[in-house]
Parts: sequence; structure tokens; C-alpha cells
Amino acid sequence: MKRNNKQKFTRLFSILIVTLALMLTGMAQNTLTVVERSKALAVFGKVIWRNQPEPITIDGIDQTSRLITQTDTNTIRLHFNVTGTFLPGTWALRILNTANNVVWSYQSEIGDKTQFWSTEIVGNQAKVEVLSTRRENKITVLVDAVAVTTASSIPQSTTPPRDQMIEINNEIVQRRDWGKSVARLRFIGDDGKLYFCSGFLISANLLMTNEHCPDSENEWRSTLVDFDFDVPNTRPRPENVSQFKDFVLSHRPLDFSIFRLKFTPPGRVPLVLDTSVPSPNKDLLLIQHPGGKSKRISVIDCKAVAPPQGLSPRSASDFFHLCDTEGGSSGSGVIDPATGKVVGLHHLGWDTEQMPLPPDSHQLNQAVLMRDIINFIKTNRPDIAAEIGIQ
Repeated sequence: MKRNNKQKFTRLFSILIVTLALMLTGMAQNTLTVVERSKALAVFGKVIWRNQPEPITIDGIDQTSRLITQTDTNTIRLHFNVTGTFLPGTWALRILNTANNVVWSYQSEIGDKTQFWSTEIVGNQAKVEVLSTRRENKITVLVDAVAVTTASSIPQSTTPPRDQMIEINNEIVQRRDWGKSVARLRFIGDDGKLYFCSGFLISANLLMTNEHCPDSENEWRSTLVDFDFDVPNTRPRPENVSQFKDFVLSHRPLDFSIFRLKFTPPGRVPLVLDTSVPSPNKDLLLIQHPGGKSKRISVIDCKAVAPPQGLSPRSASDFFHLCDTEGGSSGSGVIDPATGKVVGLHHLGWDTEQMPLPPDSHQLNQAVLMRDIINFIKTNRPDIAAEIGIQ
């Protein structure tokens, strides 16, 4: 199972120790030290915890509702904390918009969490209804936090001469088809910030992204997975927004995670993973959601590059590339345009604050070799390797 909150605290303490060690040893070796998440990802909102949560109480067979309002935002997500005595499967919760249409529902089942987030609701108001079908149920639902969108700066990792990413709909049909397996991820961090990432299908309902994207159980359970978000200035269609059903596998040094989706919208073919190692100047392409924007493709001047003299990638499993990215591109597959297969997993840019690049050097992005990720999956989860179709 994915780390629980106690394990998360232990992990954070360990990271402090590892980060200190890397600062002392990594700089001497010209390797990239651990970067803060906000330097690698796009932040697009925050969580507002309510000092006086608004309770919705139900006793027996009943139905009740409450209108929740949050000012100064265009969208909201509500956090629910459910307490009381009740049987799973005997109560439900739903959200109605200002037009009194049901836009989201939650039916309790055995093993479900009693704390969870709603999907994104357009507007700043939501009517929450709670329904019970058993007389012995005594339920209190607290709306104790609201996630809101805000304007934030986006880390840039573009290479000269300028941002040359192309809207996916302006690309050739074959590449648009590859892009149908790429999704935008929106999740609520344990630090109270809202983050964007990217990810891509590797089987009918398995999705790969970076481990530094959702990396706790609370975070992956809050994640919204937006497929076919291809047109600027629009919103993902509800039927194309999935969520994670289960955590499958992750590895921090290789910075990858695999999750199983609750459902996959039809009409897409998973991307194929490849053990090929890109040589310097090898042409590449990268399909992504930079800064959480609609889908883009980086193909112009997108290529692998040899390390500048005196510099090394973060690890032996990494390689440098010059594909334009932004915060939110983390978790994108680096694709060989000749085959359409994924040869790397983009995960970060060079941290120039920790270590300035040599004069006249390009901004460097880094990806994990898919070869090493494949080997890890085959060794540790042969069942998943078989599901993905890797030998």
C-alpha cells in the first residue's frame, strides 16, 4: 500500500537527512540535489481549512442539505470528514450546482475512507445533500476545508531560443493519437497546495507518472485525471475525468509511480515502453500538460544531449534532454518519434539555484531511462510487467 500519514512523516524526516547529505556530497560530484516540489511542479491553488466546519447531520432515514459558499474563486473542491455510527452502503452524499443539477455523488462502500475530497465544482457555491436509508444511522458530515484555484508562477524549463511547444491539435494525426493516452493530473498536496502533473497510459487502465507527483495515499486519492484536455480555454469534459482506484508500484530513486484508474475513457491505445537508450542528438518528442494548460507537444529542438563538461545527471539512470517543458510536465513520457515508444520519463530540470550552468550552456532537462524502470518492474512486479506487455 502507498505510504500512510505516519509513514509520510518518517519519509519527510528521512528526506531532510538525505538532502543534507546530498548538499555536502552532491555538489562536489556535480550532481543535482533534491529540489523542493514547488520548484519542479506548477502550483495552481491552495486549501482553506475552516475554523468552524459546517456540519450536515442526519439521524435515521433522512435527507438533508447545506449550501457551501467560498468567495474569491471560480472553482471549488470540498473536503468531507464523516463521523458517527452507520453501515457502509446505507448512506450517500451528492453535490448539486446552482442550477440544482447533480454534478458529483459519493456512495459509501465497505472499506471506504471517511475523509475524502469531491471533484472540482465550477463556481463558488455547492449544495451538499446527505441521504440515509437505515434508521440506526447517525451521521455527521463536516465540510472542513475547501480547495480553491489561485494564480501562481510556473517553473520554466524551456531551452533557447524560446518556448516552442505546439498545441496537440496542430500536430499530425499519428502524434495526436499518441497524445490520447496522455492525461493531466490535478492533486491536493499534503502541504495544502494544489499541483499539476502529467501522466500516460501504459495499459488499458494503468497510468505512469513521477513519484514526486502524488506521493502519499491522501494525495493520490485526491487526484483528478483529465483525458482529452486538448483545447485551450476550455474545461475537461466530466466523462473524461477519471480518478485513481489503487496504488500499484513506485520507486523514489527512479522517480516513477504506477496507479490503476477507476475507469479509462474509450478510444485510446496505451503507449509502449522501450529499453532503447537515447544517444546524444537523438530526436525526441514529449507530450505534456505544461503548467496544467491544455495538451502540448515539444518536438522542435527536442533531443537528447550529452552532459556539458564537468556536469553529470542526477543519477546514472538519468539522461539530459532539451525538450521544452514547464512545471506540470513532470511525469510525461519521452518518446522516440521514429517508433512512438517511450524511452524515458521526464521528471525535472537542472536546479540552477543549487548549481549554475556553465556560461553559454542550454537549460538542461532530465529524464529517467525507461530501460531502468522496465527492469525494476520486471524484477519486483512480474504480474504488472505481464499486464503492460514487457518481456
